[in-house]
Amino acid sequence: MDFLKVKNNFNFDFYTRRSVYDCYQNIYNRTNGKDYLNSTLEISNHSQKDIIVVNNIPGYFEARIEDDNPAYKLFRIHYLDGFLIDLKDFTNLEDFMKVQFGSKSRSRLRSFMKRLETCFDIQYKMYHGEITKEKFHFLMDTLRVMISKRFVQRGDTHESLKNWDYYKISAYDMILQKKASLFVIYDHDKPIDICLNYHHQNILFGNIKSYDIDYAKFRLGSIDTLKLLEWCLENGYTILDLSHGNLDYKHTWCNSKYIFEHHVLYNHKKVNTKLAAYIMFRVLELKAFLKSRKVDMLYHKIKAKIRGDHGQKRELGKGKMFFEDISAKSIDEVSIHPIDINQDKFAFLRKAIYDFQYLNFEFSENIKVYKLIDDPNRFMVQGLKKAVILSSAENPYEYL
Repeated sequence: MDFLKVKNNFNFDFYTRRSVYDCYQNIYNRTNGKDYLNSTLEISNHSQKDIIVVNNIPGYFEARIEDDNPAYKLFRIHYLDGFLIDLKDFTNLEDFMKVQFGSKSRSRLRSFMKRLETCFDIQYKMYHGEITKEKFHFLMDTLRVMISKRFVQRGDTHESLKNWDYYKISAYDMILQKKASLFVIYDHDKPIDICLNYHHQNILFGNIKSYDIDYAKFRLGSIDTLKLLEWCLENGYTILDLSHGNLDYKHTWCNSKYIFEHHVLYNHKKVNTKLAAYIMFRVLELKAFLKSRKVDMLYHKIKAKIRGDHGQKRELGKGKMFFEDISAKSIDEVSIHPIDINQDKFAFLRKAIYDFQYLNFEFSENIKVYKLIDDPNRFMVQGLKKAVILSSAENPYEYL
């Protein structure tokens, strides 16, 4: 029996390569009633296989085998829940927000954006159809750094990093072809939130996103979702797919769920393949059941413990910083020296300073930061409305 040993990740291959395995005749989009015909047969070795396993088919797609005299029959496994935002009944963002959120939640979300735009020189940019190669590589490199820092902070790893080289090679041309996009939130000319998306017909698939953790207080994840929804509604997209992952923000934003399927296809014209495929189907079904009961998480925790990696969250750079109010009179009595927090050696101060801006509605251009000459552990942050002393129990130069 010529068995296919390679896992076929439909969701990854379809969106990032626009590939359709040649065991399928076409991909039917249930959300708009349109087909995507298999005319290229990009993965051509499947027809030589007796059994094919295809993972992660979103439930809003129907992967159809040949109608007439099909070579393959299949078993289906319901694997994971997926989450999406269905916009077909809405013409503008405000209508969606009124249905999805109560008045207090809407007010809070609007305040997140207002606070961000009050404190920084914010610009929003969607790169879809046009981007320079230099800008693309810069943004992808920045996104990777954001992901790495965020997941080190969480004590976790991000699956996308395993395929990062492929994303960097393929996504540029797909953006030019309008099959992909990069959405970016800038603080002046610094990217602070980046989303890599893929496009198919009426669907915007939000594949990878991350943000600069120094801006965590500003809820950038909520703001980028708002802006992507706004873009979808303005450009005729009715589905924003946030994929799998049982995360709180997906339950908050999404108004629809779907099932990811696995397929075990077998050549029914050959003897014994159905039995072998059925055994594989049952094995995958058991794995799906165990995953639904979070047994896989227990397995990974035990595996990490054996390796000595306890999955603990790790702080990046400095420890917690402390604020101390300072009066105008006291400011005149301290010896200070101006510093530039854009210099790498002062990067550990940025989050605390951005938090100060958040709490006091201070615009970044009005912020001045000084080092206290007599005490290297303390800094003065001065805005138009208020000034504070910023201090840490640790030596700030210990990590420089």
